Amino acid sequence: MICPFRNKNVKMKRIVDLIQVNMRTVSGNKTFKMSECSTYMRIESSVSIKYLFATKPFMPKELRTEDAKRIKFDVILYKGY
Repeated sequence: MICPFRNKNVKMKRIVDLIQVNMRTVSGNKTFKMSECSTYMRIESSVSIKYLFATKPFMPKELRTEDAKRIKFDVILYKGY
């Protein structure tokens, strides 16, 4: 347990320091810095909904399902820090 009564920012900085020390030890890279690392996530989803307000004639063909009763959206998102 890392200092349960400390400020969250202090705890986070200490955890980052521990990760940095461990990465330097394991990788052999003595100049490894967490501040130079990035994390990204890619999320893919397909959503299909029944027509609600816009009817079939107003929807582009590429958004319609094969049976033409639904609208299908394919979404890809990237988030990172």
